[in-house]
Amino acid sequence: MSKQTEIRKVEKVAEYKTETFQCDICQKATPDLDNWDGGNYSIDSTKIKMTSGNSYPDSGWKETTEFHICPNCFKEELIPFFESHGAKATESEIDW
Repeated sequence: MSKQTEIRKVEKVAEYKTETFQCDICQKATPDLDNWDGGNYSIDSTKIKMTSGNSYPDSGWKETTEFHICPNCFKEELIPFFESHGAKATESEIDW
């Protein structure tokens, strides 16, 4: 009985897809809409979205309109804009 050994060099190829979102006001980029700051323990998330549609027993549809706004522009641009129109933000705090 003879034994043959064949050595092959196999090169691993990986494909990575990265998405980047930009603030629609200042163009700041982030890969994570829930962590604009990018710190390991940061939670910096803003949500400005409208969803409308219909839901039936066997089907449905919805449309979503969304703005990507960084936390800085939310504080510096949107809050003053809404307050100038008489709106008051609801604020809350959670500790764990």
